[in-house]
Amino acid sequence: MSRYNILKILKDKYKENIYKTGVYKISFKDSKHLYIGIATRVNKFNCYSGFYNRWKRHLIDLEKNKHNNRFIQRLFNKEGLNNIKFEIVELVEKEECENKEIEYFKKLKPDLNFILNKRKPYRHFYTDEERKRRSKIMEGRTHTEETKKIIGEGSKGNKHAVKIVTINELNKAKENIFNGKSNIKREYIKIGICRETFIKNYKQHFNYKKLLEASNKFNSLKKIDRNNKRKGKLLSYNVNTINKILTLYREGNYIKEIRKEVNLNEDLIGKLIRENMNKVELKKIKSKNAIRK
Repeated sequence: MSRYNILKILKDKYKENIYKTGVYKISFKDSKHLYIGIATRVNKFNCYSGFYNRWKRHLIDLEKNKHNNRFIQRLFNKEGLNNIKFEIVELVEKEECENKEIEYFKKLKPDLNFILNKRKPYRHFYTDEERKRRSKIMEGRTHTEETKKIIGEGSKGNKHAVKIVTINELNKAKENIFNGKSNIKREYIKIGICRETFIKNYKQHFNYKKLLEASNKFNSLKKIDRNNKRKGKLLSYNVNTINKILTLYREGNYIKEIRKEVNLNEDLIGKLIRENMNKVELKKIKSKNAIRK
């Protein structure tokens, strides 16, 4: 039996309810293990909404051996596609799905759910007995001095390891930003840290709002310089070539036709026309060219 046949059987069984939201469960014929999940997606197309979309996604991931839940993947590899069961537990509105899911966790106590929800990762659903058992196992465990040295040596070349920022480095960055030589991004790249660590360290010693204002001024001036350079490049072309382009465009020639005569890029020709012609005249010529098409 293929994936498509299973989905057809489920369509015949649940009909229109298969495209609605709510709580569902996954189980296998030859085992007592249970998984509970929620279908919250709503879309104008049925194939991308409700239980149908969620179950289809489960089956695709299981067939590719790339499912997020390793317990379900192991059972699927052991028992196969024919022994898997999908069932609707309760039809629930999208907003109330998460609360209902927690209720069914407490009632049914599914053993295949190791993460409560994708939106809240690393929250494990364990009973009180299991937590006590795990805490007893970890009691009295500490790292030896050798392992501590190995961990320390391993984190030296790690890019993601936290770097301590000195006050001298912060003062240099502050001077450069307030003098209008650079912005925040350039400074934290020089130091070799991320934006968040730079901000945290800076806030401990100085006022961050003033620094942000200074860096924003630098960015705005940089944009103005770029625009002036770009305009200067466009105006640097001969007046004769610009006049020739404008006359050809006014006559009703397309930019593709102008390119052959002037030997310039189409984007550049368009920029020259936009900067050296009125908006009203441009609209009239565009409407004429549209009629000509």
